[in-house]
Amino acid sequence: MADSLMNDGAPELREAEKRGGKVFVGNIRKDVEKDEVYDTFSQYGKILSIWIAKNPPGFCFVTFDDPNEAKEAVSKSDGQDASFAETNGRGLRVEQSTYAERKFKGGARGGGRGGRRDSRERGRDRRDSRARDRGGRREKDSRPRSRRRDSRRRGGTQSLRDWYLL
Repeated sequence: MADSLMNDGAPELREAEKRGGKVFVGNIRKDVEKDEVYDTFSQYGKILSIWIAKNPPGFCFVTFDDPNEAKEAVSKSDGQDASFAETNGRGLRVEQSTYAERKFKGGARGGGRGGRRDSRERGRDRRDSRARDRGGRREKDSRPRSRRRDSRRRGGTQSLRDWYLL
């Protein structure tokens, strides 16, 4: 049953994801339960994990032990109707997850720089570039980063005090 699934941090789960055992399942109801997903996909092979999105709802990930089982699940269940599919007449949208390509193989274009990157990678790149810029300034630009700091250097606050003393 779905209660026997692994937790998300298990090493076996990460290995299965690296090998291509993770499957995206879209066009599902927002109130779907793990047992419903398990009952539908367990016929294709041993399931290690099921993760159901809650915010935004409408999709889940199923991780199989064997990547061939994942491929079979994709080929046989994509477009099929299921008890937990949205009632829009389109059936399930089932695809091989691209997570493993991006995370473990460096992206579809190689080197880890091509293709889409997730938000964590973009943020990391920004932090790295800020550190290289020495305090947020480009080497050629000697201006301070903020005007507020600049006004203090010129004595902006001191001139207000002088005005009050008049």
